Amino acid sequence: MQHGPDQTSTTGQLLHLTIEYHALEVGMSGDPLSLLTVTYTTKHTWISHTIASLHGFKITLHSDIPGLHSWCDNDIFIMERLNSKLPASALAIINKVCLYLHVNKLSDLVSADGAHYDRSMLKGIHNKVNPQPSYHAYIWPNVDKPTATEREIWTKIICEQFDIDLHTGQGGAARRIKGWKPNAINNSLWAFSSDTGLVYERYENSNRWRMWKNRTTQA
Repeated sequence: MQHGPDQTSTTGQLLHLTIEYHALEVGMSGDPLSLLTVTYTTKHTWISHTIASLHGFKITLHSDIPGLHSWCDNDIFIMERLNSKLPASALAIINKVCLYLHVNKLSDLVSADGAHYDRSMLKGIHNKVNPQPSYHAYIWPNVDKPTATEREIWTKIICEQFDIDLHTGQGGAARRIKGWKPNAINNSLWAFSSDTGLVYERYENSNRWRMWKNRTTQA
């Protein structure tokens, strides 16, 4: 309690990192210390026991960690949406793939222009050629590569629950994922401007961008 607000101390840094890890593993919005107790996180950690005790004794403790960011207008947190709809075994697989891909929202699966979902990501395969702000915004825990069966389950559940066509990358939920927020651009490797039609690629470890445009071809 004394070291938590002090990020200049080693203890304070460890507390902040632990709480952020917990937020990433739960995959839901809101104050990390107020998140629901879920079935799919790592068992018997001191942070999960602490939060469970807080809930059990009806103690409210607010942290200064903002929790997971929203990158788009009307963004959708994957685990938040699915938590009450799937059995524990399926939730554990979806959460594992989320952590492996470094995603926690539908906007992390969307192309830079917001026109479609990335089909590689829908198949549980890393693809760095999309914005994926969450990938660059956090320090992620290491997670084992999902098995082929786990990737198949991920694809089936994500496409069914969010009404996404795997072959086209289009879906009903995509209509609600639009309007990148400034903090999303700041944490993206790629960005797209609908005004100019240009695709922007950020130089590694820099705030400078390389511009790409469609190449005009003649028949």
